[in-house]
Amino acid sequence: MHVSLEGAAALIRSYEPHFVPGLMQTEEYARGVLKSGAMARPIPTTSSAMSRCACSARTC
Repeated sequence: MHVSLEGAAALIRSYEPHFVPGLMQTEEYARGVLKSGAMARPIPTTSSAMSRCACSARTC
């Protein structure tokens, strides 16, 4: 949504309470996070996908 604004930004702030932000990750850290399954997302169900689409249409 705001990706097009990123190039013109003078400052970008990011808050990552559980993970080191991507550009600051070492290869070892990134592999450890991926191996731990901490970034795993559940497979979306039809109803959850429809809910997200409906929310997007309403601009929640």
